[in-house]
Amino acid sequence: MNLAAARPRHGESLSASRVVPALREAIVSGRLAPGTRLSEAQIGEQFGVSRTPAREALAQLEREGLVITVARAGAYVRDIDDRDVMEIYETREALETQAARLATSRLTGVGKARLEERLAALRACAERGKNDAFTAELDRFYDVMMDLTGNATLRRSYEALSGPVRRLRRIAVLQPGRMQASYEHAREIVAAIAGGDPDMAERAMREQLTTAREAVTAVLARSAAGEEIR
Repeated sequence: MNLAAARPRHGESLSASRVVPALREAIVSGRLAPGTRLSEAQIGEQFGVSRTPAREALAQLEREGLVITVARAGAYVRDIDDRDVMEIYETREALETQAARLATSRLTGVGKARLEERLAALRACAERGKNDAFTAELDRFYDVMMDLTGNATLRRSYEALSGPVRRLRRIAVLQPGRMQASYEHAREIVAAIAGGDPDMAERAMREQLTTAREAVTAVLARSAAGEEIR
């Protein structure tokens, strides 16, 4: 586990900080499906903690937009609706197009090498056709992108959305052809950044986000129609 991810957030106990990443990953990956009830007692038993840190963990995940609490009913894995998709991608566009521009203007030799390394990993995963591996590498690609901005405030804003963003990535890649398209867009983004063209980097990033949003919408529509999604 990433030690930084394990560090308790403000007002969060050490026990809760151990529970949050595991529950977050289960929701993001789809192992905990939308609508799944999350019992404080069951969480406490599973992780060997009291109900207080279990409650804190659920409160944190609710702040991240992954859990919803219903009065007198309990906590549930939050559904994803069209408004969620719209809001998340609108926010991503604001953050990530700016990130592409900043990374272009502040790129170093080491930064270029890091991007190229992540791009090579994305290509390898796309060629193997492994959805989980590809989306994990895509997470790492964007982590590097945020590092290269040199803007801690922008990075914190992006990290606040990381759970819902990762969840939607794992939905988007279920659309046929999306993995290869995502890799091609990443390649264009890296080429523009490495070439010192911030306008092209911004356009390539916007195209990546537009097509990702379309893929998510298509997958959710297929699921709503009763089609089995794999």
